[in-house]
Amino acid sequence: MELPELKEWLRITWDNEDTNILQPLMSASEMIIEQATGVKSDNLTDEKAKSLYNLIQKIVITDLYENRAGGNKDNPGLTSLYMQLESYKLGTENIAPEGGDTP
Repeated sequence: MELPELKEWLRITWDNEDTNILQPLMSASEMIIEQATGVKSDNLTDEKAKSLYNLIQKIVITDLYENRAGGNKDNPGLTSLYMQLESYKLGTENIAPEGGDTP
């Protein structure tokens, strides 16, 4: 995800949070998603999976951004999205390479 896309999502029009808040949140969200699902953004080739990852990343960043002062709120919708992304990953791992057998 690019910074302008994230700023549009969060409806941020100013630049003073780009380096100190938004960019670290983008990096942290990738780590959070990988820890929750085992999926790295670099490994996604399917456009639908990339869109799902992007949506999850936006939701994670929004939660972190809006709850900077604390207040530990769980997001059940996010849990469902994690499960869908993890299911995608498991499905791609079970696809046999061309001419090979399924593991």
